[in-house]
Amino acid sequence: MRTRLPSPVASWIPLLVSAALGGRAAAVPVLVLTKFSPVPVISSGDTATFDILVQNAGDATASGVTVTDALPPTLTWSTATSGCSVNAMTQVLSCSLGSLPPSGAVLVSASAPTAGAPCVLYANTATASSTNANNPTSNPASIRVNCPSLAVSMSSDVFRAIGGDPLGFRIAVSNEGAGTARGVTASGALPSGFPCSVAPSKTWRVGRRAPSTCGRRPHPTRVATCRLR
Repeated sequence: MRTRLPSPVASWIPLLVSAALGGRAAAVPVLVLTKFSPVPVISSGDTATFDILVQNAGDATASGVTVTDALPPTLTWSTATSGCSVNAMTQVLSCSLGSLPPSGAVLVSASAPTAGAPCVLYANTATASSTNANNPTSNPASIRVNCPSLAVSMSSDVFRAIGGDPLGFRIAVSNEGAGTARGVTASGALPSGFPCSVAPSKTWRVGRRAPSTCGRRPHPTRVATCRLR
């Protein structure tokens, strides 16, 4: 049966150990936990990644080291770090890292796709523990997911034309959101009854207008023009 020492007696133990070591302090492990994102600002559709660095800053081996991180539950997280797994229901990252020697370090990484996810700030912290060291909590880390916002307009090149004159239409596509839009396509239903060749070198030209603005953010606009003959 283990007997708990009274507080005054327990306070003497480090002094007795130090005296037994000739005045030297007993070696102890000290865990340090740092959490960060290698890319803290991304666009919708990119992969969100959190990294957790576990370090032993002490002068003794830390035993039974574990890391736990309740990741943002609106994303589906996964990890390829050895000894780690993510609960599919709770999105909690759990790692059993074993022993960590003095000056030793382990990098834990978790990632999640963001396609279709809310464009918000995702932030949280991680915790670590061991059987013979401290149980630190990491600094807060965050990832900002920005969404694109496409705007499309279509206009004619001329207000009125005489028979035989060419007609033209312009489709302008701009991104007024904070995120990058990828794989953008545009189409327009052209008036019937007019022959329009599809040879790009003759009837289509693609140019760039002066950037439009939304607040203080510039957004380049791509313009496609088809001339009907």
